[in-house]
Amino acid sequence: MLIAAASLFINGFGVYLTIQANIGAGPWDVLNLGLSRTLGILYGTASICVSLTILAIDVLLREPIGIAMFI
Repeated sequence: MLIAAASLFINGFGVYLTIQANIGAGPWDVLNLGLSRTLGILYGTASICVSLTILAIDVLLREPIGIAMFI
């Protein structure tokens, strides 16, 4: 669990660096960044909203939800 937490921290820091360096970002990062700028909310808040929306859609479509979805 400690390794998973460390890897999430490193990944998040990498996303932060690519956004700050203005060298481009991945599609999910661009979605979160666009939502945060459009709605005037924090990047992390936009990321959580997108994640919860996807989770809600999966539940409505009765998709199988496993541990990998939360990592």
